[in-house]
Amino acid sequence: MKDVSGWRFKSLFDPPPPLVTASFITGIVNLPERMIIQLIPEQILESSEFQILSQITAR
Repeated sequence: MKDVSGWRFKSLFDPPPPLVTASFITGIVNLPERMIIQLIPEQILESSEFQILSQITAR
């Protein structure tokens, strides 16, 4: 992971940028050519969709 230029949690931003205030984002990784955003699936998906996804990944 030597290409990672930074890892930040939304609690460290003051004031937080608009994107980071979204309730379904928990972390952001800045890479030289892209950004990786850690999401909270439970807050994005409907509960039935999340249950199906959990069943698929548990196999």
